[in-house]
Amino acid sequence: MKNSIFKSRSLLLITNSHFLIGLILLLSAPTWSQDEAPQPILEIGKGVLQAETGYAKFTPNGNMIVTSFEGNLFWDANTGELLRSEQGGRPIAFSLDGEKILVTQGKTIELRVIETGKILNTLQSPEYMLSAAISPDNSTILVGLGNGKAYLFDVQTGLDFWNITWVDDRVNAVQFSANDDFFIVGGNNEWISSGIGIFSRTTLEPIQYLNAMGNWFDGAALSQDDTTILVWGLSFGAYLYDVETGQRIVEYVNVGCINGAISPDSRMVILEFTFNTEDHLNQAKLCDAKTGEVLRTLEYDGYYWGSVDFSPDGTKVLTTGGGRVMVWDISDLTEPAGVAEWEKY
Repeated sequence: MKNSIFKSRSLLLITNSHFLIGLILLLSAPTWSQDEAPQPILEIGKGVLQAETGYAKFTPNGNMIVTSFEGNLFWDANTGELLRSEQGGRPIAFSLDGEKILVTQGKTIELRVIETGKILNTLQSPEYMLSAAISPDNSTILVGLGNGKAYLFDVQTGLDFWNITWVDDRVNAVQFSANDDFFIVGGNNEWISSGIGIFSRTTLEPIQYLNAMGNWFDGAALSQDDTTILVWGLSFGAYLYDVETGQRIVEYVNVGCINGAISPDSRMVILEFTFNTEDHLNQAKLCDAKTGEVLRTLEYDGYYWGSVDFSPDGTKVLTTGGGRVMVWDISDLTEPAGVAEWEKY
């Protein structure tokens, strides 16, 4: 069943009296004033990061945040202190065991130790990369290229052993499932509908295809339980798909969405929009993953190629813009405070 985050309240207005009651409830509903609007609990990199630095992720243990733009900077996620800098660029990816980081720069791929930056392996891609992932067993690297192709590389030999021309433009999303049974490749076609392929890890053959998107596909993310895929794009909005059936199960918004992420417990999604391009203002909406209901809206100075991400424990989110990373507390939306609300579904 499709849902929209812009649906009005479901009030059953049968008579005039019901209409008046509904109107009173609507007008008296709590809203954020300018002073009460959510504010970040931490701002990182102000005065250090360039305005174009829009790529940021929490490390798997949640202790650090990594920003990428003409170099990778490692920040303390609790204090905002800059811990170290390394050569590299976007995209980056982390191993499932939380010990390694995959760093890309141009056509070079490096597998490093997160805590020390020690380089473990170096590989070469045939083209510049837009997306990257490492398999749960750390044996395989998957990259999406700017020429519409995706490649699988053996970490030990550095050689590719599978590739596919997926789209005519850019492969913006690749990811392995947590159980290592499959991987996804998602790309952007300039003139026709974009889509995501789900491929078997054992046979490397496609087992599912997700279509019916617009022609401007920006990204996708698998839930940690491997059951759903969140897809977003500037031309179509944001959808949630069922991995097994390939069916669209939630439609969050039908206007341009530039970034997204799924919470670690799969109960929330965060979606980012540029709602005032002249003033570079962005919104990020935290939504109930099942119903599409907006739980909170964050507003901030933004940049188109930004990032949103959940902390590993799901109690914080980050957004980027204006040469800084903003960390927001959402612990009141998570268990145990929100468990009563979840039990309703």
